[in-house]
Amino acid sequence: MPPSEAHVVHLENGHLKGMTAKDVDVILQTFSSSAKNEPLVIHFHGGLVSFEDGMEIAARLQLEYTSAGGYPVFFVWESAWYETIANNLSEILGEDFFEALLKLVVKKVMEKFGVDAEGERGLGPSLTQVEMELARVNRGKEPFAGVGPGLLQQGDRLTPTEESAFRQELAQDSDLGRAIDAIVSQIDAAPPGTAARSLASGATHMSPDVLAEIRAEKAPTATRAIGIPFRIIKGAVVILVKVIARFVSKRDHGVHATVIEEVLREFYAGGVFARVWELMKKDTADSFGQDSGRFGGTAMLAGIKTLWEAGRRPRILLIGHSTGAVYICNWLRTADAILPPEVKFEVVFLAPACTVQLLARTLDAHSSRVVNFRMFSMKDELEKKDAMLRSLKLLYPRSLLYFISGVLEEESDVPVAGMQRFYSGAPFDPANYPEISRVLQFLAATQKSQVWSTQVGSPGLNSESKAHVDFDDDQSTIDSLKYIIGKGF
Repeated sequence: MPPSEAHVVHLENGHLKGMTAKDVDVILQTFSSSAKNEPLVIHFHGGLVSFEDGMEIAARLQLEYTSAGGYPVFFVWESAWYETIANNLSEILGEDFFEALLKLVVKKVMEKFGVDAEGERGLGPSLTQVEMELARVNRGKEPFAGVGPGLLQQGDRLTPTEESAFRQELAQDSDLGRAIDAIVSQIDAAPPGTAARSLASGATHMSPDVLAEIRAEKAPTATRAIGIPFRIIKGAVVILVKVIARFVSKRDHGVHATVIEEVLREFYAGGVFARVWELMKKDTADSFGQDSGRFGGTAMLAGIKTLWEAGRRPRILLIGHSTGAVYICNWLRTADAILPPEVKFEVVFLAPACTVQLLARTLDAHSSRVVNFRMFSMKDELEKKDAMLRSLKLLYPRSLLYFISGVLEEESDVPVAGMQRFYSGAPFDPANYPEISRVLQFLAATQKSQVWSTQVGSPGLNSESKAHVDFDDDQSTIDSLKYIIGKGF
């Protein structure tokens, strides 16, 4: 059963879709005409949700929120990037080039650690042992999971001798050579700015900029690479240097995940992933364009202003799951420009995907608009085990928030608001991270502001979510939301 039209604001690229600003006004008028003194509950789903799934979430939670005494309104914003990310990541991780480079970088990292595949002291694993360990994903197990932290010390780096040996291994590796030849043999057939077709591995999703550099190196009449292109050698060394630096600074995400992240960043992140993530965030910002007749977020805020001026001044609770937290940050920014200063909001984040920097900036500028706040998210041990795309069977073993932190933002291991690891002290000493310090100050000053799943205790403070996608589906979390709606924080 679909949700009632009186409870859905439907958007695409920030624009109202299949409805007008007058329809938004009708939603708020219906709410205002109710004899109940009910809170207005505005829910923003995450960014990997299709329209159909968004409507299913709205239909299910409409019943829950209504039974708790709230009047729910759902922003369904057609952000169906799940298949794009899943399909592209699956194809990238299966490319011959990616697999060959991953194997070589991992081998060199383990040599730098001075341990074998099991994490025992040694000279490092052979390529065959690395291949066997990477094959653990086929059995649903994380490769190199037994390799503990702390194997590198401050000051450790890639030495000139190690770099020279790595360059030689790259140049001599037959699997890497064949993968590069397959790409180069087709690179002239691909229009500039597009992915080259590879006979060996299907389409390569390398960044167009990387492919352009490889194209520029190849002689016009050559049908194969003359050795490994310099751009590949240079990029592989950059990856190895960055992986080592992340382990030295304790900013790694584990061996397997960290190497994957840096390979993606160096050769692929300028492509589909960066575009998808920027478009997701842009969709949330575009909802607050100046024209309240076109943009859904602005239309809703304009309607709330009208209610306020008419003397209807309800509790307003904002709930944002994943990228929905980015939506709420944009909401608070625009509300400050549109609404009277006495209009305040109660805010709940569910596994927020916004960066700590964005949240800190939002608090600095607009915290006066927030009267209550609570964040539900996973403890780090669960976050690490929550494979982002379960269909990939641990090809990337970490959660969506880890992927955002490690791949999608401008730098590696960017602090993300919903990740416990960034609030747990070293290496994230708040004294060295002003944005983390600002958010921690806010959380400490806000009563019962954090729920780290799984947590069972007082009403309104429970969550048994064990995956990023669970927070709007886990009954324990939903019961906590219902308590907040009906009883407050």
